[in-house]
Amino acid sequence: MSSERPVNSRFEEDLPFTEAPGGPPRYQDWTEKPVQYFTVVDKERLVLGHVWAGDEDDAATYEPRKAGGPEAVNEGASWIRRLRNAKARGIRPSQALAELYADPEPGGRGRPLPGSLAEAPSPAVVEALAGPYGPVRMVHPVQYVTVTAPDGEVVGYVWGDAETAEWILRPAGSISAYDAGSEWYRKVTDLRERGLAPLAVLTELAREPGVGPVTGAPSTAAVEELARTVTPADDWRLLAQLRRDDHAAWQELADAFDALTDEDRNVQWGGGEMKANGVIQVAYPIHSKPLWRTVTALYHVGAVTGEHRWVDNPMPEVPPGGLLHPADAVRAATAVVRGERLCEGTLSHALKIGLFDAVGESLRAWYAACGTELAPDLPPR
Repeated sequence: MSSERPVNSRFEEDLPFTEAPGGPPRYQDWTEKPVQYFTVVDKERLVLGHVWAGDEDDAATYEPRKAGGPEAVNEGASWIRRLRNAKARGIRPSQALAELYADPEPGGRGRPLPGSLAEAPSPAVVEALAGPYGPVRMVHPVQYVTVTAPDGEVVGYVWGDAETAEWILRPAGSISAYDAGSEWYRKVTDLRERGLAPLAVLTELAREPGVGPVTGAPSTAAVEELARTVTPADDWRLLAQLRRDDHAAWQELADAFDALTDEDRNVQWGGGEMKANGVIQVAYPIHSKPLWRTVTALYHVGAVTGEHRWVDNPMPEVPPGGLLHPADAVRAATAVVRGERLCEGTLSHALKIGLFDAVGESLRAWYAACGTELAPDLPPR
């Protein structure tokens, strides 16, 4: 496995730079292996970021909190500098981390949060903790275990503190993971009802196959952020639902969307009138035949699938460029088409905001790319 950090590093997005060859010694800034980390806070204990290190790939860096703005990003300069000084002295990343954690007054605005030193199965966990829904203020650390299916998919997490232990299911997971989650919820409930202390519940579950080691997290919000993370495997699973080799179905999808007119997109409503007996008829959208043709075409190419649990996930938004990630196009198609059954008007709203047309355009672009010799493995987000 390559130890190169993915190009979508949050730190590099916020503070891009290109380091010249032959620069100062530095640790690698990515690894897929387990790491240790601690949380960096200011004097008010507002979270600025996290410093992590792993010896297996000689890696260590600072991860700013996504919602921390320029202050969180700028804080990284002092931590990166100190890590490079440690590398120049020839010590292991874990030793460097221990030194930084032990220094309560590092000189910058941020300082290590006492009691926050923990282990994680990879830096991806630390990135999730630093994500947009990560904790703003450190007030209530917890511990958790990761539950993984036999095929490697993360099903969910069990977290515990001094008072309780709870199960959190990943909304982006597969249907099989959802079914497995029901069993894990039962296991957690049974252990609690047997009178086990919350942390004893984690210890007991950590002995089972597919369960990772007990790991520290700064708060329940951090574990919830982990559960909200959408992985490339989640995207691949949805793209696998598309019937790539059914060329007739894809041609029909293109023809159906091309045939839509502004009149088809401007959905009118019927009903709503009061009848002679005083009963008011429920209003309902009137969809044209060409519009229903596009809905049928989405079914036929596999873009409407039970593998996306649309009720548990937010509706994708149209990005500035207008093209959705193809997996998000599947998510949106499923949510709009199936959502119309439960809440009439979902389709007309998707048309009004441009989401429905973005679904068609994005799926057609993905199919066109699949027909080339240089078809992308998985488009970047």
